[in-house]
Amino acid sequence: MERDAWRDDLLRKALGVDLVFLDPDNGVEVPSEPVGRKRSSKYVTWQEIQALWEAGCSLLIYQHFRRKARDAFARRLVSELRERTGAGFTEAFQTPHVLFLLVIQARHLERLASVVEVLSARWKGQIDTMGLANKRLE
Repeated sequence: MERDAWRDDLLRKALGVDLVFLDPDNGVEVPSEPVGRKRSSKYVTWQEIQALWEAGCSLLIYQHFRRKARDAFARRLVSELRERTGAGFTEAFQTPHVLFLLVIQARHLERLASVVEVLSARWKGQIDTMGLANKRLE
């Protein structure tokens, strides 16, 4: 119930916003912590991601790396984001400890896609683009 109120408030505040930064403690929901469980509040749900996407927001999502191969983990998340949102542009950025996922609405593409190049140049070695935006992921 509390989570529903939080989500509804988030969606109200996101109306007309171009880019929403989601900063959950751990990242995107995991099967081991389904919505309603005590620690599920540490994750953003796929339902919340999809609702923001459908409201017209581009998204930047904070994600802790899990104990899995990082490249494969990032590819899987980017692929799932594309599948769940239908986004044409989805990129991942990695640091030594975390991943950031950028999902851009078509109407924001021209303006926000240039951020990828700027970020890569200014933060090289600290935040690195994984180069997944233009790759076909299986």
